[in-house]
Amino acid sequence: SRSSIIFIFFLFNKKASIDLEIPTEKDFYEVAEKINNILHEAKVNKSDRALYLASIILAMQEADVDTSPNVILEQINANVESALRKKNKSNLKHIFSINGNKEKLRKQLPLIFHNLDRLNIRALMNTGADVLGKFYETFLRYGNDAKELGIVFTPRHITKLMVELIDVNATDTVYDPACGTGGFLISAFTRMKNQVINNEKALEKIKLEQLIGTDTDTKISALAIANMIFRGDGRSNIFDDSCFSFNKFEKPFATKGLMNPPFALKETENMFLEHLFSCIKPGGLTCTIFTYAVMAEKNGKKWRSDLLKNHQILAVISVPDELFYPTTATTMILITRPNTPHNGKIWFCRLDNDGYTIKRKKR
Repeated sequence: SRSSIIFIFFLFNKKASIDLEIPTEKDFYEVAEKINNILHEAKVNKSDRALYLASIILAMQEADVDTSPNVILEQINANVESALRKKNKSNLKHIFSINGNKEKLRKQLPLIFHNLDRLNIRALMNTGADVLGKFYETFLRYGNDAKELGIVFTPRHITKLMVELIDVNATDTVYDPACGTGGFLISAFTRMKNQVINNEKALEKIKLEQLIGTDTDTKISALAIANMIFRGDGRSNIFDDSCFSFNKFEKPFATKGLMNPPFALKETENMFLEHLFSCIKPGGLTCTIFTYAVMAEKNGKKWRSDLLKNHQILAVISVPDELFYPTTATTMILITRPNTPHNGKIWFCRLDNDGYTIKRKKR
């Protein structure tokens, strides 16, 4: 009944109102910074902090947590195990289990819940607001050292732009062979989900079959799965595997490809691109972040020539050099129709200002 709903809102929301405010990016950032400091005080390694926070939020999402120091660790781990079991991800239990310095953690963990309460996260979870995913990604970007995790974080306004540029829709199968924490898959899922409102069967098909990603780092792929759970999908096909040995699906299996390939690995960016092309069905599209160096270096002349012989380049969009600050690289967005020989014109665009600035060593 309406009276019951109003009572629930009052129960969870400390304000004397049923109007819940969505936190701002500044609110998210301030709480992320505080939680990072709390985990530092608890002697949690930088590389584990994102996983610990993922466990805490998973536990909150699953059920109430008794924050008494003598039971809080056991409560979190039990809730996480239950949440993962429901998503058929029980194999990740050991990754999300909070161990660490238990004496320090028992004292510090209640402070994390206190700071999350400042964002009204428990109340907002019941409204359908995308507060869990947005806060978690804020923490991934600002609240811990992404370099410790090996993350090159593609800004969400860019992943959203790229998903729109190739018109990802609810019938597409989307593949990211270097999915990291899942940014492209989340942007694709959000757009697809908005197109099948009230169609549970179509939404379930998207979750089970139409979102595919790989990453070679077990921790990173686990973070991607947690990120998808926070967005309402924990059953997407994200695999802890190299895309080059990935054989779960017969090629070609995707209609749209999105990717920001890792730089400076033994596998070059163009190897990632050629792999992605091999997975795209006829008529499909890809949208990828690429460094200009690959398109300009002398020893890549033959590869670029072959690229145009075999694939149609639709657009090249340069993006601001500080997009991945503090990493600096001259990058571009490349839109391609794979396995169709190039013909016609290429649309070139320079994006000088994406609306973001650098302040206090953060972008």
